[in-house]
Amino acid sequence: MQGLALADFLTAMLTYGFEPLFQLQYDCSFHSDDNAYLCYLPYPYCLIATHLLLLSFTFHTLSVIITTCLGIQKVVAIKFPIWTKVHLTNKKSTICCVVCFLFSIIISFPRHFVFDIVNYNSACSVNLEVSVLLEYSSFYYFLIQIVIILFCCFIMLLCTVFITYKLVTNKFRTQMTEQRKRERRSVIMVVIILVVFLISEIPKVILYVWFFVEYSDADNGIKSFFLGDLLIRYEKGMAWMMALLNSGWGKLASANILFSFLMESMKFLNLIGCLSNFVIYILMSSKLRIEICSFFKNPRNRSS
Repeated sequence: MQGLALADFLTAMLTYGFEPLFQLQYDCSFHSDDNAYLCYLPYPYCLIATHLLLLSFTFHTLSVIITTCLGIQKVVAIKFPIWTKVHLTNKKSTICCVVCFLFSIIISFPRHFVFDIVNYNSACSVNLEVSVLLEYSSFYYFLIQIVIILFCCFIMLLCTVFITYKLVTNKFRTQMTEQRKRERRSVIMVVIILVVFLISEIPKVILYVWFFVEYSDADNGIKSFFLGDLLIRYEKGMAWMMALLNSGWGKLASANILFSFLMESMKFLNLIGCLSNFVIYILMSSKLRIEICSFFKNPRNRSS
């Protein structure tokens, strides 16, 4: 749970936490040809924003994997309670979190180095010829994400069904001692976490599958056009691609606005999914509420 909380916090922080700083740095100008204001983030802020964006994907993947491990752990605890108490120690949980973290780093770390951000007229652009691994960063990485999220969603769906079945059957209907009540609250908390995760992740899975199919069928010119945007600003590149492939050049501007709002809505939904876990912890865990209360009370006790 601590590993999941850390992954969720870093995902949310890297997604929107630095946005107020970047909003103050945008350079906007009116283009009469497009009859619209066009904004870009100047160098070096665009470089910082790009690496923060890539890190947000890393920690989001970590959050997905740890959430799946949490569901599996709870299923094992219900199915084999004695074996769980003996073998699933805090040390092994820590090792599991470290392994998940290393895996997330391994698949995403190359993305920070396979492209070359160049300072072009005080803005960031991608030199599409600097690396043969550029396509991995903007295409095959999302294919890996499809496999990971689909697999995790499938596993968590099974875990949710199993845990819910145990909740409504006799597993937790015996004499409700204090220990049994804590176990029941813990199980309900995991079920809520899994359901919130599925709600927030399924739209992204659908988008990734669409992206893989459409991008595979697109010609090389369109692929090259979107490689840079998918790295520097994922939402922007995806919105442009969806607008072009679904509306053509005639209605590109209006379609881009529509798909931009769609992409930001999905991004915000993922953020809510991350932040909701902490709310769930507070509502369901009396131990956590006691720890938080003691944390805020101790300084006053020391001062008095």
